[in-house]
Amino acid sequence: MSQMIGSIGYSNFKNEIQAVQGKDRAKVYGKVWTQLYQLQLEPEAFEWDSSTAIEKMSVQAAESYGVILVSPERQTLLRRVSGGFGAYCWSFAKGRSEGYETPQQTAKRECFEETGYRSRLIGLLPGRYEGTTGTTSFFVGVPEGEPQVFGPETQEIRWVSLQEACELVSLTKNHVGRERDHSVICDLSRWLSDRQKH
Repeated sequence: MSQMIGSIGYSNFKNEIQAVQGKDRAKVYGKVWTQLYQLQLEPEAFEWDSSTAIEKMSVQAAESYGVILVSPERQTLLRRVSGGFGAYCWSFAKGRSEGYETPQQTAKRECFEETGYRSRLIGLLPGRYEGTTGTTSFFVGVPEGEPQVFGPETQEIRWVSLQEACELVSLTKNHVGRERDHSVICDLSRWLSDRQKH
């Protein structure tokens, strides 16, 4: 084993795979790595305090990042999009990086700006979600502290059950965005059902 380790001549496994075997193979390996890492972070008796590991984990690149906030009662937070921008009605907080941020920092900043809640990250939903302006990766988070005033992109925020979230998201006229948010809710439901009650 030590001889094999000593013969490694590259600094980054994923970059080497992309250079030697191509971008598609590197994407597949990246997905496998992310899932295995999630299993490592999220044992069967899941606890909400894995935020340190979530903050440090490598996340597959996406155009936007967001946080799906959940409460101890298994409710999630939706935001009503101001002016129905982009033909959205109710959706989740998300946005693009300001360039110097990690995905985690981007997601938490966007959550705060669009909902008024600071968040602690406790998980990552699998994969990336295709929207009208690109892909989004969503973290799962819990609120920290009292909500502050949210920014002008949001008209209203509301804590709802997952069933209510599906109904509100259905009001979005943007077909691609509506389907994306429904997929997020389905994956969130599975993510929560795999964990013990908080």
